[in-house]
Amino acid sequence: MTKNEYIQMFNNMIRGRPISMNSALNLISDYLTDINFKKSNEMITLIVQNPRLVQQTFNVIIPYYLRKYNIFSIIFNNKTILYYGT
Repeated sequence: MTKNEYIQMFNNMIRGRPISMNSALNLISDYLTDINFKKSNEMITLIVQNPRLVQQTFNVIIPYYLRKYNIFSIIFNNKTILYYGT
């Protein structure tokens, strides 16, 4: 995925627009590959079997991609309202 695709996905998430399970799994898979996680296939299988885990992974994954791609956010009243790139 490109930086702009990540930005679009993150903005859709904060606006309450659902993202597909495939998009979420791709995001998680890319993250696990980036950090050289040894058992990424087993982790993906676990998440597919337990879809509620997807949301929990975003607490770690989103900040990782924000740092990696220098994606910034606008925060108002302690709530992120927009992600953008430079």
